[in-house]
Amino acid sequence: MSPSAAKPPLIPITLPQPDRFTGQMKVTNWLIDIGDEVIAGDRLLEVLSPGILFIVDAPVDGRLKEIVVPVDGSLTATTTLGWIEPAVDS
Repeated sequence: MSPSAAKPPLIPITLPQPDRFTGQMKVTNWLIDIGDEVIAGDRLLEVLSPGILFIVDAPVDGRLKEIVVPVDGSLTATTTLGWIEPAVDS
């Protein structure tokens, strides 16, 4: 396999500024499906923290490869929520 054909590593989807969140949180809705293409900044999912509902955005351009925490799944500030396969420049 040539180096140009190697796939880039997957990028984790995590909470922005994890130090701002404490305690248990819950995924309330994934706004995209596995395989969907995203652009950095696109809204991916909704997370409920005690008293606050917020959106997690895509960290990079690419395609949603895996959902780690499903709807109604619990998470902490450092949990990986899913994985994005980054877009490859042609």
